[in-house]
Amino acid sequence: MSEATRSITLAWPDEILDLRDQLQELRQPLYMAGGPVRDAYLRRQIRDIDLTVKANGLGIARKIANRIGGAYYPLDEARDVGRVVYTINGAQHSIDVSSFRAETLEGDLRSRDFTINALAVDLLGDLTLAYDPCDGFSDLQAKVLRQCLPHSIGDDPIRVLRAVRYSVQFGLKIEKGTLAALRHHAPELTNISPERIRDEWFKILELPRIKTACVIADRLGALNAVLPGVVFSAAEKDFALIVVDTLRHFYTAISPARTDETAAQFGLGMFVVSLDRYRAQLHSHLDFLWPNERPQFALLLLAGLLQKQSAYQINTYAAQFRLSNAEKTRLSLTVEAALMVEHINLEDSVSIHRFWKASGDAGIDGILLSLAVYLAEYGGNLGQDGWLRHLERAQFLFHAYFIEHDRYVTLPVLLTGDDLRSELGLSPGKLIGTILIALTEAQVQGLVKTREQALDLVRKIATSRSNGHHS
Repeated sequence: MSEATRSITLAWPDEILDLRDQLQELRQPLYMAGGPVRDAYLRRQIRDIDLTVKANGLGIARKIANRIGGAYYPLDEARDVGRVVYTINGAQHSIDVSSFRAETLEGDLRSRDFTINALAVDLLGDLTLAYDPCDGFSDLQAKVLRQCLPHSIGDDPIRVLRAVRYSVQFGLKIEKGTLAALRHHAPELTNISPERIRDEWFKILELPRIKTACVIADRLGALNAVLPGVVFSAAEKDFALIVVDTLRHFYTAISPARTDETAAQFGLGMFVVSLDRYRAQLHSHLDFLWPNERPQFALLLLAGLLQKQSAYQINTYAAQFRLSNAEKTRLSLTVEAALMVEHINLEDSVSIHRFWKASGDAGIDGILLSLAVYLAEYGGNLGQDGWLRHLERAQFLFHAYFIEHDRYVTLPVLLTGDDLRSELGLSPGKLIGTILIALTEAQVQGLVKTREQALDLVRKIATSRSNGHHS
């Protein structure tokens, strides 16, 4: 056994053992590297696998796909990286296969970011024999995050954000020399492509301890890179982090991860009690995946950080980080909807309808954001009556959306624009749109229920308009 290897007990799930059996005929080393080995040591769930091979990563990825009945994708032809996507028990998994980044496996591992990721095991060999040239297992045991080489962070400054994520995700203390390197190279994040920063930033947003992650990023000087152009005073920054932390607690409260301790605090406990009826719908909404598997709840947390910014600043931010058009719209509408919530007249069905008409699905996020902002504003001075009023408002609005959607949000179509042109001889234009809005709002109020009633109403509106009355 060489100095770079060690015998160690690793917890490999059945899926890995089954994959090993399926690929034995390839008869060449297939090194699981980084995350899978680290997670096997920590007894954490392993879902996706990174394999590194001496050469021909694309070709071997294709062979693996053929062996296991997966789909093959050339992920990065320039760097010889292929991906295999396959399904186990209804869940999608992936295997990324890359060629060594150096002449040898040891060189490849030493070129990685942190010692906890410079680990490898041959999938087709001895699964208790690990390659550990940087002593990553010792650092995992000591809960230390350490760069592999003195220049590891400088080689790729995106590793500053990865350090934030790993330190929070695994509860690691950043080693002194690594900490100095992170602070030194944090300003260089401005030289990294927006897409790479976005992808790392969204992984951070998914962390349960998001407030801690943001504080660490701020202390390293990296928060400006993920929130460029967003200027906070110290008080505004603290407030934004409380809002985000509260939103993350909301997500936990409606997720399967909820425990009895989740509702221990009064504010969160009342949230759970008041909105539990909508737990399944809220969870489904927040777990929706945008392009590149960015979850909606992470986008909501981003809205929490940006909730004091103008619509122009939010749209500029979304464009800079190449969010999809749908994500840009959701982000800005969420902040707008949060500001609208307090102004809805719950005794007026049209007011409720107009809120959901204007905000759509973003109204769900806006309501949650408004609740988080309220909790952040009152903190330890939270009064029971005021908080219950806010929760009752949210409860009423969610009931309208989830339970009485056909009454308040999407009503039956009694007449179309074509009907107005054929029945009333109206020309295409704004008047048709105005009449259809008035018709829908009359339906919301229960004044119109049939096609005949709808025709009577639109005739009256059209006549009134033609006589010069615009009320």
